[in-house]
Amino acid sequence: MVSVTITDARIVALAYNSVQLSWNTNKAANSSLVVSTDPVGAQVVSTVTTGVYELVHTISTGKGIAAGINYYATIISRDEAGSMAAQVLPFTAPKAGADAPPAVPEGSSTPTETLQTSVLGEQGLVSIVWDPLVGGEPSNGYRIDIIDAQGNLIESRTVAPGTYAINVDGLAGGEYRVLVYADEKGVVEKVAAPATVVIPKRAEPIDTYELIKRPIVYIPSILFALLILGLAIYSRVQKKIPNKK
Repeated sequence: MVSVTITDARIVALAYNSVQLSWNTNKAANSSLVVSTDPVGAQVVSTVTTGVYELVHTISTGKGIAAGINYYATIISRDEAGSMAAQVLPFTAPKAGADAPPAVPEGSSTPTETLQTSVLGEQGLVSIVWDPLVGGEPSNGYRIDIIDAQGNLIESRTVAPGTYAINVDGLAGGEYRVLVYADEKGVVEKVAAPATVVIPKRAEPIDTYELIKRPIVYIPSILFALLILGLAIYSRVQKKIPNKK
């Protein structure tokens, strides 16, 4: 079993009262953020968790930290099999003031809207449609991830700003999760709640040779058993026939 690993962990937004972090995992896992004033996490000031299993993670505290204080942000990801990875990033909240950056919303970007998905026949073709962002188009467009039931990334596509639909083909039969992200200067956030699609499994072609071959394999054994049975019957019959002298 492949263990979860964290890469590219970084602070993407920092205000006097909030912090936002982003990281990647090698397989689908959830996201947790624990902010404390000590590196071991004993003095916790904020905890945020999301249950979405994905490979790109963006999560924030919202309000909850104080200006000018040193903190330690522990990011944690756990996959559905229980494998877990964690990493600690220290930071100092900037002082409050008129030029201080605004607070970022708490939690992760998991909108209540869902993606529109449809499966076309048994060809492994999935149609994915999402709504434009209310606040404007992301600078780097959109990222679409398709993850299988084991948490592995099967397909990842990127499309330009202004694109709100994509078709993905060639998927094998099975269940998949679809996630669409807006990419704003390298920081990706979901534009809708994940969707689940099921691709029907294709019927295997009938191998007539195998159908014929299987009975043939047993013919020698059947003939041998019949021979033994015939000899046994013959022996009994011979014993019952009286000897003529």
